[in-house]
Amino acid sequence: HSTSLAVKIAPDGSIDILQGPEAKTPPGKVSIAAVKYDDKGRLSVTGMAKPKSHVQIYMDNQSIGHAFADEHGRWKLTRPLAVNGGNHTVRADQLGPDGKVRERAEIAFSPSGTLPSEGKITVESGASLWRLARKAYGSGFDYLVIYQANKDQIRDPDRIYPGQVFNLPPQH
Repeated sequence: HSTSLAVKIAPDGSIDILQGPEAKTPPGKVSIAAVKYDDKGRLSVTGMAKPKSHVQIYMDNQSIGHAFADEHGRWKLTRPLAVNGGNHTVRADQLGPDGKVRERAEIAFSPSGTLPSEGKITVESGASLWRLARKAYGSGFDYLVIYQANKDQIRDPDRIYPGQVFNLPPQH
């Protein structure tokens, strides 16, 4: 099946997801829906969490700010940030009323949106493991090779996200 993603990018660099795949994340679980780094040096991160909850956002384990989920559970953070090329980790921690982490979501991110380096590929909007395998190995049936090499970042093979950076092992 194909899922389409429609996003609106505001003049301030923030992103809103207008249409996307239905979340398989249970309600109240924190998730990161999109990460974008624009040519004006702004990082925008958006996702879902428990409605009205506090979400702390990190890049490479350094706090970059916080957001509050609205009544529908949507949250976003946009801020100027110097991000060098290469691979980074973006994390969202949903905090409880006591300030302790209740839920955590994390994805790999590369600001370039291109091949980060030899043997790696950055997931772009509309990608699937099948399409990535077809592009990398010439056959979608090799999607399991990519899945096995990146199990640490892929919880559900049907759900991969733009900005994730996957290892592409050499074909056997």
